[in-house]
Amino acid sequence: MGRILIVEDEPKTLEALKKALQPLGHALDTAGDGEKALAMLEKTAYDLLVTDLMMPERTGMDLLEALIGRGSRIPVLVCSAYVQHDALKGLGRGLRVEVVAKPFKAAALAAAAQKLLPP
Repeated sequence: MGRILIVEDEPKTLEALKKALQPLGHALDTAGDGEKALAMLEKTAYDLLVTDLMMPERTGMDLLEALIGRGSRIPVLVCSAYVQHDALKGLGRGLRVEVVAKPFKAAALAAAAQKLLPP
């Protein structure tokens, strides 16, 4: 069993993300913004990061740039209503990144997460 960090500032969406990912059987931790997520990533090893892009404190893009700067290899599932695939090009420098647009279907989100999680 692995560990997933979900970063989402909207409580209803956070609950939907947790509900979609629970059937995968991994431990789920949550953060309401990128700043808190970075602190959690320093203390705990995660198998997958699921993040929104538009959040207070640090955006999802800021979070990904910080991970790249730290040489992190954690796979990332971006789940956002503000997905611009052109903006994400090149972002995956050293990171495996998948994108699921909001509103999302639980099955599609779980399938994308499963694709990124280690076997």
